[in-house]
Amino acid sequence: MTMHSPVRSKIRAERACTSPLWVNGVPQIIIFCDGSRKCERNRESEASSGGYGLVLRYPWANNVNNADNQEGAPASSAAARMPFGFTLKSGFGVRSWSYNKIYSPVIAESGALAQSLLVALPLVEQHRPESVVIELFTDSQERWHRLNHGLNHQP
Repeated sequence: MTMHSPVRSKIRAERACTSPLWVNGVPQIIIFCDGSRKCERNRESEASSGGYGLVLRYPWANNVNNADNQEGAPASSAAARMPFGFTLKSGFGVRSWSYNKIYSPVIAESGALAQSLLVALPLVEQHRPESVVIELFTDSQERWHRLNHGLNHQP
């Protein structure tokens, strides 16, 4: 896992929007995630409603019409529809989820990160590439620090 300065992160995210989906025969799964908490209060509790959304760049999608994005793709990589109910919008797969109760923005951001992994890992299992790059973009520094701590410093 890596974290970049806000300026560098913005540049990397902009490049990820148009970068090749195959690099030297290796699929690039790119996910942008964001969680949010709506300001409306639930009458039954202090929790508010909220949700999160993901934008997926899917290397096996049949919507890729840019030759650069298929460069290095194996001849056997069959095109597939967008997975998991993602809707194709402007070349990106878009999907959102909602919750009735969100107790904090941290919970919404955690849900977005968790859902990103729940989308990426089955893609790898389904297509079984020899190697894969998964890039996950989030604006939640607090969640990134917690995830990084959990992955690198605990059993």
